[in-house]
Amino acid sequence: MTNRLSPELTLTGSYEKCWKKINNHWWLYKKENNNEKFSELFAYQIAELLDIDTVKYELDDGYIRCENLASIYNFEPMASLCDDDDSYQRVFDTLYKISESIAVSYLKLMTFDIIINNVDRHNENCGLLRDKKTGRIISLTPNFDNNLSLLSVDPELTNKDGFLLVFKKFLVNHPIAYDLYQKIHLPCLDEKMIKNILDKYSKVISL
Repeated sequence: MTNRLSPELTLTGSYEKCWKKINNHWWLYKKENNNEKFSELFAYQIAELLDIDTVKYELDDGYIRCENLASIYNFEPMASLCDDDDSYQRVFDTLYKISESIAVSYLKLMTFDIIINNVDRHNENCGLLRDKKTGRIISLTPNFDNNLSLLSVDPELTNKDGFLLVFKKFLVNHPIAYDLYQKIHLPCLDEKMIKNILDKYSKVISL
């Protein structure tokens, strides 16, 4: 396998974005409104508290930025394995055939999406990290791209309980996924944790 640039160095998607190289590191800058900026930052902090592997997001000169998640490994989107079928069953079954631990990481990520009401977890926003030289699968891609969650989502257009019910139905009808999910124990969030994140970002983003 040739050592080529990851597809993550492309600029697909519906938001204005660009890459900047700073101190020999590539950073992705994205233009978002204030609600989307807040959601991106808040979701990143929640993911860290829940021990969900995640890309770090930060503000820089009014833009949201993150380091290239494929700087060490290549990013392979789930679309290359499942096309546009992003149903829980199709993605889980595909990942389970590869690795049980990666399938568990996927279940944790889907739980996180329900918590933050993330409506944008399609097969380009989830995938695998591969060794650039050998192609060996390393892990599920860290969580990224959560600007269409939390405050940025019109409550008239989505329903968090809808995500929960569909995910519950999948688990009930999939014994392997259900058994693995029963063994997942995420850290508890409390009011103080949430307030600390709110205070941190309300000072720099006007909502």
